[in-house]
Amino acid sequence: MIMYKEYNTNQLSLELNLAYDIPMNHEVRLISLFVDSIPNHVLLEDKSHTGRPAFHPAMLMKMTLFAYARQVFSGRKMVQMNEEVIPMKWLSQDTYVSYKTINNFRSSKHANNLIKTAFIYFTLLMRENGMIEDEALFIDGTKLEADANLYSFTWKRAVDKYEDALNGKIYEADNIQGTEELEKLSKTESGRQKQIHYNPTWNYFKELIKEELHSEEGSRIYAKRKIDVEPVFGRLKSVFGVRRVHVRGNRAVQTEVGFLFMSMNLTKLAKNLASKTSHTQKPHSDFFILIVFKTEITVWFYLKLLFAQPLFSFGYHFSLNAGILIIPYTEIIKMKEAILWQKRILQKLIWN
Repeated sequence: MIMYKEYNTNQLSLELNLAYDIPMNHEVRLISLFVDSIPNHVLLEDKSHTGRPAFHPAMLMKMTLFAYARQVFSGRKMVQMNEEVIPMKWLSQDTYVSYKTINNFRSSKHANNLIKTAFIYFTLLMRENGMIEDEALFIDGTKLEADANLYSFTWKRAVDKYEDALNGKIYEADNIQGTEELEKLSKTESGRQKQIHYNPTWNYFKELIKEELHSEEGSRIYAKRKIDVEPVFGRLKSVFGVRRVHVRGNRAVQTEVGFLFMSMNLTKLAKNLASKTSHTQKPHSDFFILIVFKTEITVWFYLKLLFAQPLFSFGYHFSLNAGILIIPYTEIIKMKEAILWQKRILQKLIWN
């Protein structure tokens, strides 16, 4: 059996500390509920069966999502939250977690795969309940500063200063056109002739997309970018205050961006649910619809939508060769088996 420390947010004993009573409509309960709905075969990873039990990934994921929702991105500040903020103490069940544990989790391969899979569950759930639309697929981007030295870029005045020297090198290059030097440069290390291939197919697709965007229907859909896409980056930078990443490394940056967007999704969903249930004691029973995995092709198509859904599943696209996550068919079968259990948990939602 895999060694994990005991972790359960369900009340199994008499609560002695009444200060830990979290309001039923608090967003931290939604975060906890969503993470608990992820099957164990996705949450848990292969760990050593000996030694000290590891912290449960569900607890670390909940703590990270809630900290990001509160615009806290430092591992040490997350530890401070765990000591001072009651909802965070409720998530961790008043368990001390060091900043190294949190940082190691955020930068791990397991967390990277976990947050990507979590987007699948979240996107399908929102779509099946009519909370997001698939009328249009938007792909957009924004610039975030890397966690690097402030002066690790080139100033314009430095370029202007050395412009003459650069132009001089270009002039020298022009002089060797058609000479032995050019012949040497045109060869590979093995002595073969270097080749350049032109692919007109991509230009064809560019022109095709350009025509679609300028059509009447394309213009109508493209106009939605101002409503569905651009506000996401505005909220990311203005409300969450994220203008640079807080970790280093390709995989760690991917994971952090995933946690950022998922925390944005959950906070927005919490407000949406609160507004819908503010006039009633219990949400309508039709709100929860069973997620149906139809075929492998359908799931793969939804997975492509995962990276840029308009309302709640905002983009998870990286320019650093992140690629698209493709779930094997065997994993889809496991997901299908876990759906009934997932629905039972979801129906215990906050306002029961």
